[in-house]
Amino acid sequence: MGDPYIKERPKKLATPAHSPSLEASQNELYAQIDAICWRDFDTAYKAPESVPLDLKLLMFGDQKQALNASHRLWCGLCHQHAYMSSAAEPALPFLMLVLFESGDLVRVEVLDILLGFVRCQRPDLNFTQRVLRAIRERRPEIEKFKESSNDEVASFAESVCEALDENRAQQGAALDG
Repeated sequence: MGDPYIKERPKKLATPAHSPSLEASQNELYAQIDAICWRDFDTAYKAPESVPLDLKLLMFGDQKQALNASHRLWCGLCHQHAYMSSAAEPALPFLMLVLFESGDLVRVEVLDILLGFVRCQRPDLNFTQRVLRAIRERRPEIEKFKESSNDEVASFAESVCEALDENRAQQGAALDG
């Protein structure tokens, strides 16, 4: 299956960027994204080449572009919280950066993607375990969002932390059994 969003994905960034704090690092972050060999990974749509542009739109586009990009990333990287693609692993550091540097509307969407990553664990796929470990390492920072004045941010942060707890309990039960 090809990229179902190819016609709706803009080719250039709208301004102003929704997250001005990231703009100073734009060239460096572009270089980091472009250095990844995305064709070595997959998405739910088998079209990993779309991930770099969506990450750039998520970080540097205006709010509408960022929200649309987050939806496409959610669909491709953790398809309906049922499947985690291998492209999730190289995308994760950029998603975490957006989580901590964006406003609440975009933050909710990134937390939803992280929730999908935590829920889509497959012990037989090493990349899912590495993604889970990386999210666990950032848990103290994610937990701070549980105190957000934005109810959706607080709720999604709570859900991510609960899913991490459930995942750890399941892994413990598997080791015991």
